[in-house]
Amino acid sequence: VANGVPGGAAQDQDFAIVISNAIVGGDTLEEYVTISKTSAALPDYYQSTVESGGWCAVGTRPASGSDHDIALCSDPGFGNVLGVSESRGSICDFVAIDGNRAPSELVYSKVTAFSGKAGYKVQWATKTADLVSGIAYDGNGTDSDIIRMWDISVDGPTTCAVRVQPTSGTPDLGIAIFGSTEGIVDTYYQGRHEAIALMDTGGNGQPETVSFQLPTAGRYGVLVWNKGGSASFSYSLLFDDDPPTVPDITVDSYTNDLTSLSASWTASDPDTGITKYEYAIGTTAE
Repeated sequence: VANGVPGGAAQDQDFAIVISNAIVGGDTLEEYVTISKTSAALPDYYQSTVESGGWCAVGTRPASGSDHDIALCSDPGFGNVLGVSESRGSICDFVAIDGNRAPSELVYSKVTAFSGKAGYKVQWATKTADLVSGIAYDGNGTDSDIIRMWDISVDGPTTCAVRVQPTSGTPDLGIAIFGSTEGIVDTYYQGRHEAIALMDTGGNGQPETVSFQLPTAGRYGVLVWNKGGSASFSYSLLFDDDPPTVPDITVDSYTNDLTSLSASWTASDPDTGITKYEYAIGTTAE
């Protein structure tokens, strides 16, 4: 209802509201309770509550062959947009909220079909726990689960990694890392494309590891999303802010070969492993 007319255009956004299923602002999203729709969004409207003390998020996963976007707004008229996620293709879209800084209040989500006639799932996620470096969090889920959130905390600029490892089933999982800046309200609400780092390359049943640099001390959000692939599954999630050991390098003391050099090195990282080494001949990394 807008301007007193069902489906009408609002004349003054200050007085515009949306009533969906006889509910002002749309259906309520409870934490970790998935709502499934069998047809494309008209669009569809939802509301949920940001709780202080941790990162949270709203996410949608389209059915195969459709593409759905999600927008987060501060008002039941859906006029003041806080954050959007509009990735193209049949992939998950989500908006993360820093509940450590954003006010505790109702927010409103709008799901819109970009293409296709198939349905979608939508879910509201709150902080599951604080991840502690080097200590794995073990969890489980079903195909209905879309997103899950955790917080991490660092004391200063830090190079980190997060790994999610399926331990049963064959889910196709991804990881995104979010951060915000104190006093800059726009950064408290971030779409998928605004993540500090994101990894989604492993495929069904494969682990995902994302490495990233956190610029300042503070609390950051870790979002794991489920693209599907398994009716039920379990996983292990590990945060690591301890650097690898200093490489032990062995090189030839001299050589008469003008076209090649030889060397060997080793290092270890017991938490999340080492994915690559970089070396230089002269001053340029190869």
